[in-house]
Amino acid sequence: MLSGGRGASAQGLPERAAAKAAVERLTRLQPDFPTPGVLFRDMSPLLADARGLWDVTLGLATAVPEEGIDLGSYIGNIERELIALSLERTNGNKGQAARLLNLNRTTLVEKLKRLAR
Repeated sequence: MLSGGRGASAQGLPERAAAKAAVERLTRLQPDFPTPGVLFRDMSPLLADARGLWDVTLGLATAVPEEGIDLGSYIGNIERELIALSLERTNGNKGQAARLLNLNRTTLVEKLKRLAR
């Protein structure tokens, strides 16, 4: 059960329902991409929506496998992806990317140095 009184059941069912709703609301199906017969799900709108991304992340977090998970690595991967997307969106401008992530530019630069190791 999650701490902080967020109302999660032991199975994480409310979080999974919110995650499913976010995926359905914030992804676009593109049939026949990249080849005929393939159904592609574009997730870029989901990644751009903070609340939807939170819902999906929380839904995934409640589905911890029996053998456990390396939380530091998991969170690090999410952080790397969000930083990369922000830098891509701002054409590499660290100041603008930091603003998108609600960080100081110096904090973003330190995170980039840490992630490069």
